[in-house]
Amino acid sequence: MVIAIIAILAALLLPALAKAKERAKGIQCTSNSKQIVTAWFMYANDNQDWLVPNQISGGITTNNNWCAGDMSVSTDTTNLDLIVNAMLYPYIKSTGVYKCPGNPLDMVRGISMNIFMGTSSDQFSAWKVFGKLGSILHPTDRFVTIDEYQVTINDTCFRIDSGINGKMNDWPAEYHNGAGGMSFADGHATLHKWKWLGLPPASYSSYNGKIVLGAGANDVSDLQNFASEP
Repeated sequence: MVIAIIAILAALLLPALAKAKERAKGIQCTSNSKQIVTAWFMYANDNQDWLVPNQISGGITTNNNWCAGDMSVSTDTTNLDLIVNAMLYPYIKSTGVYKCPGNPLDMVRGISMNIFMGTSSDQFSAWKVFGKLGSILHPTDRFVTIDEYQVTINDTCFRIDSGINGKMNDWPAEYHNGAGGMSFADGHATLHKWKWLGLPPASYSSYNGKIVLGAGANDVSDLQNFASEP
């Protein structure tokens, strides 16, 4: 009888405990994003309004970028020097905030930065790029960092080909019941719910990308509009 009662109680409590654990991960994820964007602001304040560099390609090192390394390269996935010696870390002093607790893979970084932020040009889109904090006219709507899906994350910028309807390249993570962490240029952080996008198809290549059709294109449109403007 006692064993049966314990089994019933366990059956009732375990789902609640699992939900509480997932909520805690979501809270930590949002806190991580908030700390990252706060550091991003601090860098700009110390550097005459210039945003921390977010290079698209070519000779990216810890000396010229907010972060370095390619998470698709095995030797980079565990190399904390790619974070610690880079340009944003002095304003954070924590390596843990670079990865969502929901990301199950052994990698030091799970976030990427909006390709339009901190760069002088975007070779993939003609939409506006932001070099200085003051150039961002709609900061509430412009994201800075995003949790990227662990299979597609590679370099440090999150590629978006804005202006091409339904075009996806880098893929956002959905570690929290279909939602993923994002930080924005006004300083707020949130878990954004991707309603229709889902996970990328098998053997997906973020370099080549794909055109998302149907309801998922609505999420792609949101992502593009969060990134920049024509």
